[in-house]
Amino acid sequence: MPVATAVPRLLIRPTAEKQLRRRMDRFGWRAGNAGHDNSNHEAGWNMRITELKRRERLVVAVTVGFVLIAGAAVARAQDDADWAEYHRDYRGWRYSPLDQISTVNVNRLRVAWIHQAGEIAQGLQATPLAVGGVVYYSASNNRVFALDATTGQEIWKYIPELDPIQEKSLFGFYNRGVSVGRGKVYVGSADGRVIALDQKTGKELWAVQLTDPKACNGCNFTSPPQLANDVLIAGPTGGDLAQHGRIYGLDADTGEKLWAFEVLRDSPESWPGDSREHGGGAAWLPGQFDPDSGLFIMGTSNPAPDLNASERKGDNLYTGSILALSPKTGKLVWHHQEVPMDTWDFDSQYEVLMLDKDGKKVLMHLNKGGFVTILDRSSGKVVNVWRLAQNVNWVKDVDTKTGALVGRHEP
Repeated sequence: MPVATAVPRLLIRPTAEKQLRRRMDRFGWRAGNAGHDNSNHEAGWNMRITELKRRERLVVAVTVGFVLIAGAAVARAQDDADWAEYHRDYRGWRYSPLDQISTVNVNRLRVAWIHQAGEIAQGLQATPLAVGGVVYYSASNNRVFALDATTGQEIWKYIPELDPIQEKSLFGFYNRGVSVGRGKVYVGSADGRVIALDQKTGKELWAVQLTDPKACNGCNFTSPPQLANDVLIAGPTGGDLAQHGRIYGLDADTGEKLWAFEVLRDSPESWPGDSREHGGGAAWLPGQFDPDSGLFIMGTSNPAPDLNASERKGDNLYTGSILALSPKTGKLVWHHQEVPMDTWDFDSQYEVLMLDKDGKKVLMHLNKGGFVTILDRSSGKVVNVWRLAQNVNWVKDVDTKTGALVGRHEP
């Protein structure tokens, strides 16, 4: 059966106010908005109707699943109806403040429209973005689509000409999505490029070759590059391969390569012998720009060869680490290595959660090894570490003040 993008939403149309009021009664909504005087019943209805009309174009929220989180306080730096980044915003929470869909009416959700991407190899793994009433998403082989969020009608599509060598890649043709900003839609490609499209037309504006798919069959981009003001930052796959991992910074307007950060630290102690030359160290999931510290936070993958440290006896920096880079220069500001000399494929790739705790700006990272680490966002200093899983058996414990592993059990 063909794989398609299905967008469910409440079947509310911009029709007569009477219909809207009747539906609001049925769904249990009340007149007025928070912060307004609800004693004026008619004014409250009108405000709610106006708000519903505005949101009607985008209750799509761009995913089939909806997460309801009670009591979360989120600064609203964007239109509530938008989902403009991979995690919606830099915090990494994937939380939407929209409240039109609730436990009262979720059973009334119906499919409003379905868009068929055409190419279905390995299905769809993208997180669609929603900006200003338009849904942007990517499909297999880096096809990119812009759709009217209300009707599902295709506004434009982009089908790249990929190097045929990518068909032999060790990794699939899937893509986790695009980034939108500065009048452009950005996508990383299966043949090692970062591509910028015109946001209104889908026309290709520029494409930059960053990895060599012939030299590394599997060093490509499966996640969307991320914006840090006017710098676009991207990391390729390849942590399990005999290659030298990098993170790239590009001018977001021109595509000019500004810097390349070497994930594998140039240190004989960290990488004895020639192990650094084929030590892996990819950064294949999206990082996050922290506007408070001005730093770009990104996790790194396991070293190579994976699950075998016989030829890499050092700590293998900066694999298995959380990195903070200067977006302008790519300079490392701080790092915290969670798993030195990783022999379990635990790495540190997954997103961090940006939090404010007791007046401090911190980040939280959940490692696959079963521990949660809290770091100061500006300095990388360890605030706390605790055990998440009770059945951790690869290490005895972790020092809560430094994050250092205590009592490793090597495989």
